[in-house]
Amino acid sequence: MPLAASVELDAATQALLMNGEDYAEFHASFTEKRPPKWRGR
Repeated sequence: MPLAASVELDAATQALLMNGEDYAEFHASFTEKRPPKWRGR
């Protein structure tokens, strides 16, 4: 896969993951200085 296509795929994948519950939990747990409670979502 060419580098440009890889970068585009990575950006698209990260954008999708940022909408998940685990991403929100990451920020909440980091801010509250506690272990995260992952749900796989």
